[in-house]
Amino acid sequence: MPVIAYVFAFLLGLCVGSFLNVCIYRLPRAMSLLRPGSHCPTCNQPVAWHDNIPVLSWLRLRGLCRHCGVRISARYMLVELLTGAVFVWVLAGHAAASDAVPLGRLPALGAYTALASALIVASFVDIERMVIPDEVSVAGMYVGPVLCAIWPGLIEHDELITGWILRWTGLAGRPHLGGLVASIVGMLVGSGIVYAAGRLGRVLFRKEAMGFGDVKLMGMVGAFIGWQGAMLAFFVACVVGAVVGVVLLIRRRNTHIPFGPYLAAGSLLVMLHQDILFRLFWNLPTLISPWR
Repeated sequence: MPVIAYVFAFLLGLCVGSFLNVCIYRLPRAMSLLRPGSHCPTCNQPVAWHDNIPVLSWLRLRGLCRHCGVRISARYMLVELLTGAVFVWVLAGHAAASDAVPLGRLPALGAYTALASALIVASFVDIERMVIPDEVSVAGMYVGPVLCAIWPGLIEHDELITGWILRWTGLAGRPHLGGLVASIVGMLVGSGIVYAAGRLGRVLFRKEAMGFGDVKLMGMVGAFIGWQGAMLAFFVACVVGAVVGVVLLIRRRNTHIPFGPYLAAGSLLVMLHQDILFRLFWNLPTLISPWR
């Protein structure tokens, strides 16, 4: 894959990240994503095009509004850089050893960049407002099955659940319906495992362990990566959350942060490195056993 392709992916990610910042600010406030145009929320002055260039404008203005001088959160630049990096990561995960992305992987490339963008929005809204917008998760739960029905190769069919359903319903051999079934099964399992974990946590700890926003978020993820990927993503999220929680407990004795970003991180890792993670966790007991 030529370097110019990664540069293009990064620049595209910066531009998409600029729009994601709009989503992060406006969605939880029930504001239109289109009108009014970009403006300072303090003085309401419109942002000129030359002050709206991803990353560069924030650096040139030193993180201050040109008109009123109020500080602009570094989150705007962080989201843009993160989106650019994730787009490069997704491209690298789908690039072959040749100089191009195989044509058969183009639908997955588009679907995964869309899913990654949705996860970024959900994570930052959850961090700032402790809520995951339905406009992201519920919309993804509709889009995922449609895409999997159009491009069945987005989710690899398993024989354990999806294959059995297809044979039982007489739909075996119909790839588009198979993609739809695999997506719906992934949605149900992804949301179901988080719901079950939340109910169990409520019984054990006598308080809300996971919100319904997390349930819908993993339903969206499962609709894109299937039930096996959703279960693995939840497990990875729990591992990441445990590690980060211990660090926060040591540093500031406070571990109360939303679980959405952990689910997003686990989903991104599984989305691009599912085979590696499956092998790692499958062989983990052997790797840590003192008797081998």
